[in-house]
Amino acid sequence: MSRFRTMLTDLWKLCCSLKLAIVLATLATLTAFAGSLLMPARPWIFAQMDGLSLGEWFAAQGWNYPEATWWIGLYGALLLLLGLNTACCIIDWLGHLRARWRKSGEYLIHLGFVLLLAAYLWGSLAGFRVAGETLAVGEIRPVPRLPGHYLRLHAVEPVLGSSGHPMDVRSTLSLLRGETVLVRQAVRANHPLTWKGLTVLGVSFGQRNDGFRFAGRLGTVELRPGSRVALPDGGELHISDYRPNGLRRGNGGQAFDPIFFGEIRRPGHPPEAFRYRLREPLPPALVQTGLDLRPQAPLQRPVSILTIHYDPGLNLAFAGALLMTLGILLALGSFYRKRTRGDRPRL
Repeated sequence: MSRFRTMLTDLWKLCCSLKLAIVLATLATLTAFAGSLLMPARPWIFAQMDGLSLGEWFAAQGWNYPEATWWIGLYGALLLLLGLNTACCIIDWLGHLRARWRKSGEYLIHLGFVLLLAAYLWGSLAGFRVAGETLAVGEIRPVPRLPGHYLRLHAVEPVLGSSGHPMDVRSTLSLLRGETVLVRQAVRANHPLTWKGLTVLGVSFGQRNDGFRFAGRLGTVELRPGSRVALPDGGELHISDYRPNGLRRGNGGQAFDPIFFGEIRRPGHPPEAFRYRLREPLPPALVQTGLDLRPQAPLQRPVSILTIHYDPGLNLAFAGALLMTLGILLALGSFYRKRTRGDRPRL
């Protein structure tokens, strides 16, 4: 029994050892250095690494090239061991707090490091990043991979420089949970919308073709998804979908003209579906209603191009950074206080 206790004591001393921390930190540094030499030579493997969370990148790309990504797993294991070593040091310090309270600064730095490491692992495994998400003015769209949450774009306003060229874009966004507005904010470069680990950044803007303007017997008619138009024969035209671009089967994969999908509804009759390509004659179903449509111009809606990033460990990382800052201030104060008493040599 005493031998077993001795083994546990020796193991605990090893886990709390400063020498072990130095060895692990050195190995982690060398591993990261070796990996940094591999990355430039294989851009097709690592090009998307900054655009995804580490967990997503590994699932989509990293596992396919173990000969080039082995160092990432080793580096993560070394950091995890270093974090466990640091956690053991903190536990040991708490067990001897009366005798070691003067070293509170150093141990707060250690605790902050453990929290930062835990936050990074949490964000890498449970977080996500979506780039190039487009949202039109007035549109409400679900937040990817965050059920029950939605984004609504109220306005897009380019910020022009003195030369008249766009220098920035201001997008007014709302984040909703169900129908409840959680936060509304004007998003610009380096001024994202943030809420509980979710970060939404506007990176660019543009326009989206979401319909067409026509002229005819009924005057000017604008058709887009959701449009309803009264027909001369007493029925009603409903537009269910509009596709500005696409591929026609059997046409060599070439783009075809915009196409509308809809149906004609008449009282007492079942709906009659139709498809209408702009450069083709009106479908018979529309001709029979007496409606004539002459395309005039596309309808454009301003859109904001967003990057959405979710990191559930963000608050934990912030707490770790605060603890490290406080630890550094306490350690510096303790050092200079001892130096004034002659306990430490001058630098």
